[in-house]
This record gives sequence, C-alpha cells and structure tokens, in this order.
Amino acid sequence: MRQINLRRVVRDARANVAVMAAIAMIPILIAVGIAVDTSRQISLKGHAQTMADAGALAAVRSIDGNDMDLTQMRDIAKSSIIAHLDWIHSENYCYFNAGWFEINRADLSATVSLQCTVPTMFSSRLMGKDKMRVNVSSTAAARFAIAEVALMFDLSDSMNATELGHLRDAGKRVAEIIIGPDDGRRGRVSIVPFASGVNAGEFGNIAAGRARGDDPEGDDDYDPASHLAVKSRTCVTERIGPEAATDAAPVGSNTVGPPLTMVDAFRSPIPAHQSDFVCPESQIVPLSGDLDDIKTAIDGLEDTRFGFRWAGSTAGHLGILWSWYTLSPNWETIWTDTRLGGSADARPSPYGDPNRPKIAILMSDGGFDRAFRGDAYSTNTNTADTVLATFAEDVCENMRDAGVEVYTVYYGSVSPGANFMETCAGRAENFYRVDRADDLTDVYESIAAQYLGIAIVS
Repeated sequence: MRQINLRRVVRDARANVAVMAAIAMIPILIAVGIAVDTSRQISLKGHAQTMADAGALAAVRSIDGNDMDLTQMRDIAKSSIIAHLDWIHSENYCYFNAGWFEINRADLSATVSLQCTVPTMFSSRLMGKDKMRVNVSSTAAARFAIAEVALMFDLSDSMNATELGHLRDAGKRVAEIIIGPDDGRRGRVSIVPFASGVNAGEFGNIAAGRARGDDPEGDDDYDPASHLAVKSRTCVTERIGPEAATDAAPVGSNTVGPPLTMVDAFRSPIPAHQSDFVCPESQIVPLSGDLDDIKTAIDGLEDTRFGFRWAGSTAGHLGILWSWYTLSPNWETIWTDTRLGGSADARPSPYGDPNRPKIAILMSDGGFDRAFRGDAYSTNTNTADTVLATFAEDVCENMRDAGVEVYTVYYGSVSPGANFMETCAGRAENFYRVDRADDLTDVYESIAAQYLGIAIVS
C-alpha cells in the first residue's frame, strides 16, 4: 500500500493557493491602476476647463464696443491660458490646435477649445496606453448695458463723516464695476439718498402732480443775481391707496404724496423731533451710464442744506420706494423728461430681460422711524417702527416679484432694523451685515462683481 506524504500535500496546496492568489490580483491591480490614471485625467480636465474659461473671459473683456479683432482677442486669450499653466503638472501638455479659438460677431462671444494629455502611470504597462486625452471647451459672451443698479444711501444723523466717507467709496466702486471704463457700454447706476425724507427735485414735482418749477415751500436754491431757481428741492412723501407699495406710474390718483414743506417741519401733529423733517440736500439721480457724473454725485452726498443734522431721522421706506421707481419702466416718462433734468439714458429697460438685470442695493444703519401719510404714518415712534417695517417689507416683496434683485446692507449691531433688512433681501445670501465702515467697499464690490458684464454661457 502506497504511503501518502501529508507534509508534501500541504506544501503543494499552499503553492497552488499562492499561484491562484497572484492570478486573482491581476484584475485588481489593473482596476486600481486605471482608477489612479482616471483620477489624474479628471484633475487635469478641471484645470484645463479653468484655463479655457479664463481665456474666453479675457478675450471677451477686450472687446471695444462691437469691434471684435480676431488676432488681438486670440492673443489675449492665449496669454491668459499660458498664465494659468502653472496650475497643471509639468508632465501634462495642452495644445493650441487649429481652430482652438473662434468668435461669433452676432452674439459677441468667444469660444476656446483645448486638448490636453496626461501620461499614464499604470495603464501603459497594463494596457499599452501611455497617455490619456482631455478635451474642454468654453464660451464667454459680452453683455453690454447688462445691469441697472439703484444705490440707496442712508444720510441720517447716525452716519458720521467717517462712515459717510466709506459709504461714498463703496458706492463709487460699484459704479466703476457696473459702468466700466467706457460710458454707456455696460451698465447704469442711479442714486437715491434719504434721511428724514427723499429730495426728488423737479422729478418730485411732476410725480406729486404739480407743475414744473412749483415751489410753494420756498426752499429752492435761487441765484441771488437773477432770482431764478438753480436747484429745485421737493421733499416727497408717501402716496396712499392700493398702489402705495407698488411702482405704478404717478398719474391720476396714483401721484405721490404732497411735498413736505418747511412749515410742516415744525407743525403739530407731526411727531417729536420736528426739526428732523428736512429732506437731504442731495437729490435723486436717475439711471446714468456716465461714470464721472455718478462719481461726482456720490462725492457730493450731504444731509441738509444748512450744514448740520436736521435730517437725522430715517424714512428708509421712501428710499426703497424711490430706488424701485428709478428702475421701473412704469416711470419712464418721468426719468426721460429733459425739462426735469432727465435724459434718454435714464430710461429703465423693460422687466424680464435676462441680459439686463435690475439690481437694488439698499443700505441703512437703523430702523425706519419717520413717515408722513396713510398707513405708514404714526405719531408714536415705537408704533412707527413696526408699521413702517411691515409696509417696507411689502414694498420689497413687490419689487422682487417685479423682477428686481434686492441686496440689503445693514451697517451696525443686530437690531430690529437688521432683521427687517434681512427680510427685505428675500434671500439670506443677499443680506450683508457690516460691523466696520471700512468693510463697506468690500461688500459693495462683491455684490457688483456678479454683474461685470460678461459671463460663461457654455
């Protein structure tokens, strides 16, 4: 009888298992190798897409009016792409193949297409593939006169000279971004200052149903030599009725409230702090694409004509309403009337144009506490705060529903005013609370940068 060597059988079995395990590892190694190479390919594709986006955007930014120079734009795109090459590993390679850059004169767009390769680490040995390819494409389009932006400025008593200086800087930065270096090409900005009221100048006369040049209040600025008015002041108040919180055209029964007179400023039953009822010296400026004019107006923002703070209260609801009015196509005849100081440049575009968004950037540093007519009016300051916040929330909601993107900036500590401003924005990401006045410019710049006038479209 043949004897079985158990020790040899065990040794042979172990050898077989090792061979079988080695064979089983081959597909695992192949899968791991492919996964590593694929991951490197995906990483390269992300970097390549960023380079293509940067090249397309740079090319479109170079457009001068509607003049699209293929050679110049292509060189600018290439320079931008090359500047981003440090983002990819030196072993990777990107090609500028024939037809990599194209422009479309009809929609003012530029398209960049790149082909890049990444060496394989495992696939070359396992599958005979020494490199993997990546193809990306990006199209950027110009959007001239893209944004119409209303800037509301709080000039109330609580804003000191330093804070107003930072606010002016922030507003001018928005204008620089939105309007750009060439007037009228990219966007327009309006200015709406407020304190205890809003000074709408001659626009306020017509919106209130009065004749041009009316001044029963006796508060216009006159040339002492000619005795002719050189600057109209019309301290508008709220309108009442079903259109109080809307942007309906100011005609018929929908005219705004009668202007606040110098007599009203000191007369009962106007609530306490009667002397606060003098609207700012600075007037509303309707939409304009003239950067110098807008910056000059912002530099000139001031509270009252008397040089001290009689305009200390906060009629922010009026500031919000008139910010909306400057963006509303329903008010076109007001803003384009050259006899009032308007112009064709101030004409708001229709609602609903995706290429011409309407933006309201509303700034305040306190709760709203001063109203004059209708449901918004109260002789009790605490009641006025609550009533005004509710009314202003309705205005903000109606403005958003009409198609205006609302951003709110609250300067100061947390308060009911901050809560209202957050509600007014409609979205948490559109609300900014600023603790330091010198941070205002950064906040305003981040808002305006979303509307630079160019965009990746595909």
